[in-house]
Amino acid sequence: CVSVAAAVSLWIVIKRLEHRSLRSYGLPTFRVGKRHLKVGLLLGLGVMFIMLGLGLLSGVCQIELTHDRARLWRTVIGFLPAAMLVGLLEELVFRGVILQSLLSCSTVLAVSLSSFLYAVVHLKTIAFNHSIGLELAGLFLLGVVLSVAYLRTGQLYLAIGLHAVLAYAARAN
Repeated sequence: CVSVAAAVSLWIVIKRLEHRSLRSYGLPTFRVGKRHLKVGLLLGLGVMFIMLGLGLLSGVCQIELTHDRARLWRTVIGFLPAAMLVGLLEELVFRGVILQSLLSCSTVLAVSLSSFLYAVVHLKTIAFNHSIGLELAGLFLLGVVLSVAYLRTGQLYLAIGLHAVLAYAARAN
């Protein structure tokens, strides 16, 4: 429901208030962006496997599967479309609308502010401590990486692929 409400709200902003097309935000036809999307998905998978491998080797991560097989498969397979939708919607908001609106001021300001807003929106608590500071810093850096992906390609597809894999991994975790 939240994703649908976000999609409708975003559509209203893009079409009714700004009178722009999705292509103008960095979403050319899928045929044009398909390669960047695949690269983003593969890069995201590579990063996730490296992080998982390092976590398992260091003992920080453990793999525990639920005994509820239906829940396991609902999570593993059922979240795939939702992860793509999350990647698409959040990239349209943070790199499409916010980053692109701020680029007229300064690239550094645009990347910094859009990445900061991205990080703050993803915090799960308002109580600040050391671990929250690390989470905020990591989310900010991810925002910077996703911003650079857009700035280097002029498209959102690479950032959408990376974002979708990370959203999927976070949910599957």
